[in-house]
Amino acid sequence: MSACVERVETIVRVVRPEIVNTDEDKVVKGADDELNKVEEESIKSCLISSSVSILVNGSPTKEFNLGRGVRQGDPLAPFLFIIATEGLNWLTKSAVSKNLYSGVEIGKDKFPLSHLQYADDTIFFGKWSLDNFENLMKLLECFELCSGLKVNYTKSNLFGVGVEKNDVYG
Repeated sequence: MSACVERVETIVRVVRPEIVNTDEDKVVKGADDELNKVEEESIKSCLISSSVSILVNGSPTKEFNLGRGVRQGDPLAPFLFIIATEGLNWLTKSAVSKNLYSGVEIGKDKFPLSHLQYADDTIFFGKWSLDNFENLMKLLECFELCSGLKVNYTKSNLFGVGVEKNDVYG
């Protein structure tokens, strides 16, 4: 078994213990399979059952089926991205509830805040500690493995509020 699969199973064991078989200490095969299969088939049918025709010199060509999936600019792409990032939302909430990731508390009522999502942007708020940072990185890695999406770390930033500059960049 690859290290990658073992890492995902370890994360799943912590985040979704209800789908782990404690006798074998492995993810139960078939957990949520029926729902996932229906969702997958629905999305696939939207992606591969479409047909298009191109205008050449003002005249339409014969229709042909699309078979390569979603491309940049596809009107379905933002909707599919939102469905995928809902998994990141769920993972983050689950990590917070299991004290694997600590958000911040804001205001006099100490409102808990761990992340905000808008369109294709996510902002994480967390207590400043190495453990919290490492767990956030593991959470993002799990999201990448599960969703097939990749976090662009070159476009990502780390800011520390009330933290020494050396602690952020050192």
